[in-house]
Amino acid sequence: MAELATQVFITSDRPNVVGLILAGSAEFKNTLNGSQLFDPRLQGIVQKLVDVSYGPLHSPTRTACSACDVGPLPVAHPPPPALPLPSRPSDAFNKL
Repeated sequence: MAELATQVFITSDRPNVVGLILAGSAEFKNTLNGSQLFDPRLQGIVQKLVDVSYGPLHSPTRTACSACDVGPLPVAHPPPPALPLPSRPSDAFNKL
């Protein structure tokens, strides 16, 4: 898991996200966060550890609710520009 986190969240030798929330049951998240295998660049951006024991269907929702007190994180990169909308809805279908 630690190696996968590095592959996903490290780009060009730095984190590509501004914060991480580690969630899991029992001690897994604590063990991961304290592991020598967990990249120190990622350890530095861990915002919160959330204990989740609600099963796979409810865990993502419970994690999001438990992490709400973290607050908004700064935007790492500007959002992409908005795509222009067609002047008439039928124009969008004509281009398909």
